[in-house]
Formats: sequence, structure tokens, C-alpha cells
Amino acid sequence: MGAGLLKAIGRENLLDDENLRGGLHDREGILRDAIESWTRERTKFEAMELLFDCGVPSGPIMDSGDLFDSAHRQARDLLVEIDHPQRGAMTLFGCPIRLSESPPQNERAPLQGEHTDTVLQSELNVGVADLAALHEQGVI
Repeated sequence: MGAGLLKAIGRENLLDDENLRGGLHDREGILRDAIESWTRERTKFEAMELLFDCGVPSGPIMDSGDLFDSAHRQARDLLVEIDHPQRGAMTLFGCPIRLSESPPQNERAPLQGEHTDTVLQSELNVGVADLAALHEQGVI
């Protein structure tokens, strides 16, 4: 077990614990309990900082709330507001790639079947009358 981790969680005494001298399987429960007890008292970001300060590579597992609130995201202006026809205004992640002469086009995803008529007409040359008949018959 790494001394850095045990130092970070305040359990350096476990370095000398005879119960931890066996294989990983033998010590797993003791170490898990020590780590879980320590992490329950801290946020993921606090734990990451303390581990890093003790030389333990670490990073938080970020959820979508963390990503929306992150300082990095705010500095990069990565959220965009999209008007959705069924849900109204929605805040979503925009394109992270920024090219000076090609600004990203942030658009909502199409609704199910929204472009069916256009695709059938442009790609399969289905005529307007045939489209109307397909709708009338419930095919599309």
C-alpha cells in the first residue's frame, strides 16, 4: 500500500499493521474501510487536492452537474442555449472546438421523423402526392 495514500487519509499507522503484510486480498477490507471513512467526510475535489498534495495521482469522477458548474467550462463559454420545440429553452454543452474562421453551429437534434418528408423527397425522389398517400395510409 502506498505511503502517500495512507498519509493523505491520516492512516500512516497502517504501514506497520501486521494484518496488512499479506496479499491484497487479505488487506482489502481494512483498507477499503479506512478509505471510505476518509472520503465520506470530503468532497471529491477536496479528496483530490489532499491526495495530490501527498503525491498520489488522482482526479474526480465528474457528473454532469460538476461539468456544468466547472470554472473551466465557464472560462471556455461552453454552454449554449437552444430553443427546443417541445421543451422550450434548454442549456446544453456547445462544441468545444473553436476555429477562428469556422464558428460552431449549435443546433438541437431533430425530433423523431421531423425530416422524413424532406429525406424521402430529396434522396428517394418521392413525389408530393405519394408522400400524402403514405401519410394517409399511416406508413409514415
